[in-house]
Amino acid sequence: MSEDVQLRYAAAACQVDRPNPERRGEIKGNAQRMLEMIDMAVHGYAPVMDVRLVVFPEFAHAAPIYQTAKALLKHLTIQIPNEYTQWYEDKARELNIYIQTGTFLEEDPLWPGKVFNTTCLIGPEGILYKYRKVNPWIPWEVHTSPHDLEGYAEDPFPVARTNWQYRRGDLLRLVFPRNFASTRCQWRRSTIARFSLYGSVGGYPPNGLVDDDQSLSGTRKYVVCRCG
Repeated sequence: MSEDVQLRYAAAACQVDRPNPERRGEIKGNAQRMLEMIDMAVHGYAPVMDVRLVVFPEFAHAAPIYQTAKALLKHLTIQIPNEYTQWYEDKARELNIYIQTGTFLEEDPLWPGKVFNTTCLIGPEGILYKYRKVNPWIPWEVHTSPHDLEGYAEDPFPVARTNWQYRRGDLLRLVFPRNFASTRCQWRRSTIARFSLYGSVGGYPPNGLVDDDQSLSGTRKYVVCRCG
């Protein structure tokens, strides 16, 4: 890193290698391991960088190993919020960080019989948003896309603005890309580069998203560290 680049924050992109649950009660072990990885990332990199965002991949809690939504609902789906999102919220508050969770196979009483592939952005203030995967991998994924539901009123591409007060007192906002939950378990720098931190002198693109080739005044790109 050149001397004229001042690092503000770091993001840890975590890769997991765990047995896949067959029943929802087995999700607990995966969540516990990810809490350990959060500590490893934040404390392990503390001497050289300030990790404020920890990211986990799709299906980090459970992959859709059953061939029908009915079977997934019977064995693996859970509602959001749940005990694991509470764990992440407690950890985010403890470390003053933000966590982009691995996706959950989500059930929602508002949409009976449907399964969503859902990731949450969680910070010290709680769940900032849920993103439900809009483009399931047909035919292998039997999840429901919000696009397919008549009367679905939530924003299918939520954007979170988080207030971070860092050493100089600048107000930072974190902007998340629309394809987050579509990213596969192997995180690549080209994908992570879509994240940018905007200082008080910066601005948002019209759609609130950042592309790889965009260059905006006041943009501060952060460093990505890999753990797993």
